[in-house]
Amino acid sequence: MKTTALAFAAAIASAPAAALTGNEFLAMYETDKAASLQYVAGMIDGMNAMQYAEIRASKRDENFKHWCPSGTITYLQYHDVLVKRLRDRPDGRHHPASGIAYFAFKDAWPCEKK
Repeated sequence: MKTTALAFAAAIASAPAAALTGNEFLAMYETDKAASLQYVAGMIDGMNAMQYAEIRASKRDENFKHWCPSGTITYLQYHDVLVKRLRDRPDGRHHPASGIAYFAFKDAWPCEKK
């Protein structure tokens, strides 16, 4: 598994900075679950940072959220939701994994309409 992770890291380091597609994420998941979990953790951290910046820049209510889980969600839960979406909807896997994840999380943990 270490060899797979090193090969993946080398491929990513030399690749252009482009979004990973759902197909590419699913392939990573199938060969190296730890790397795919790390990818999701980084993606979630980035999404949380963007949400915080959006709140600060637009003077939105500090409780503004794109998705609203009840309780604490682990990176593994986010990961599982993304993998399920990719498996359930193969027709959209050519889109960026981060975009697919965003809508999967919104569907999994919808916010109450105010």
